Amino acid sequence: RGQTMADSDKPASLWEGISHYVMTFVEGIQFAINPHTIFMLLVTVLCTFCCAKGVLDFSFDTSMSIVAVGTIFPLVFSVQASFQRRERALSALASLKGVIFTIYLMFKTWDKQGTGKPAEDIQEFFSKLVEDIVIFLRKQPSSPEREEESAQLAHVVYDGFATLADKINDFGPAAGYSKSGEGGMSRMQQYLRDLMTHFENVRAVRDTETPVGLRLFCFALI
Repeated sequence: RGQTMADSDKPASLWEGISHYVMTFVEGIQFAINPHTIFMLLVTVLCTFCCAKGVLDFSFDTSMSIVAVGTIFPLVFSVQASFQRRERALSALASLKGVIFTIYLMFKTWDKQGTGKPAEDIQEFFSKLVEDIVIFLRKQPSSPEREEESAQLAHVVYDGFATLADKINDFGPAAGYSKSGEGGMSRMQQYLRDLMTHFENVRAVRDTETPVGLRLFCFALI
């Protein structure tokens, strides 16, 4: 029966994979077909038609080295900048995940009472905090309305950091510390600072884009 159930799961997983790739392809087509692309396509067709022999019969000689240098350099620079931003984002996200897991382990192992309640509470809190961070990062502020919505989502994340600071402060007595900055509690506060720093690094990568002129030039060439 186990083999039968595993075999029945394979078509479902295969169908999910196919549907995922199809949706990715559709999203790519939707991203490529936009007013700018249609405008550039119409301009290209019109220029080609006007240069035909039956219309203006317009032709000229040019050096391909000029076209090659003017094309390759911006494209290479743009691709390199995109990969650098990707590496920075991945590094910041990995550090963010590591700090969250470290704080969770502190709540789990430093509990002198042994009830496990602080670890359960902080686990539920981190699940909500990570969800808020993901929602914020996926909202690209491309318009004034989206910028206002993105700012509101950012306030939700910062409120989560403030709540985490309160939870760390309240966890002191359960960990055997009477003062908020005593011993290991100061270390937890430093991890809170690191958590906010890594979040700001990810946010900076999301908000910082390639210069507009270079992006438009590469877009026209592609």
